[in-house]
Amino acid sequence: MVQEQLESKGVTVTNDQARAVTHEYSDKIWMLHKYVGYGLCFLLLCRIVLEATQPGEEKIKTKIKNALTFQAKTDSEKEDRKIYLLAKRGYLLFYLVFLVMGLSGLVLAFEDVKFLDPIHKIMGDVHEIAQYGVYVYILAHLIGVVREEIGKYPGITSSMVHGKKK
Repeated sequence: MVQEQLESKGVTVTNDQARAVTHEYSDKIWMLHKYVGYGLCFLLLCRIVLEATQPGEEKIKTKIKNALTFQAKTDSEKEDRKIYLLAKRGYLLFYLVFLVMGLSGLVLAFEDVKFLDPIHKIMGDVHEIAQYGVYVYILAHLIGVVREEIGKYPGITSSMVHGKKK
């Protein structure tokens, strides 16, 4: 592609020269990918610390336990409980997949560390699979939000943006 673009401008380059240019761009994209990954790992670490330091009643474990022990009396309460549990379990699954993605990405980012060499290929595969897990979660989350927005909870999206409940 580099050769074609340059030739259309009247410049001739060899295959090796074109490869050198594309390799340079590839390296820049890889570094950007690493920095974004470091940032996401930092945010995940902050979320873990936040969860660990929250009061007991605010922890996700307590919220799920309370929802599991809640005795629904009406069909509406049963449906709300089911959706609430699905959402909270979805968050747990997301954080688990994101943790796997972050750890595998860190192994890949530290490619110069010799003792990680034996697992480098496996972690590349794990990282790629986790990536698809994140895509599936994002799609499922968006579908769920839209479903609730046009269904039982109109205004849920705007309350996520500004934080105010209706």
